[in-house]
Formats: sequence, C-alpha cells, structure tokens
Amino acid sequence: MPQRNELNFSTGERVIETTDYVCDAGVLKQFKNNDTFPVCPVKGRETTWRKKK
Repeated sequence: MPQRNELNFSTGERVIETTDYVCDAGVLKQFKNNDTFPVCPVKGRETTWRKKK
C-alpha cells in the first residue's frame, strides 16, 4: 500500500491541519481542520492542494 504524502491532498479529502494550502492553479487559501478540500477555484475541476511550506 502506498504511503500518504502529508503535504499533498486531493479534492474531497479532509483537512488534517489548519494552515494555508495552494492548489495546482496557484490559488492560496486557508483551510481549517475537518474542512473538505474543494475543486479548483479557477478551473472548477478536481485538483491537488499542497500545504504551503
């Protein structure tokens, strides 16, 4: 089974840490613990959200 990358999250997954995240289109947004990652606010499609370093 593959290991979970703790910095990358897909649309529909639950947020596990309140912090800033950036989508593939470069939009920066803060999510809170237990929020659900949405679709890309620019493209309106599934995306990968990355924890801002």
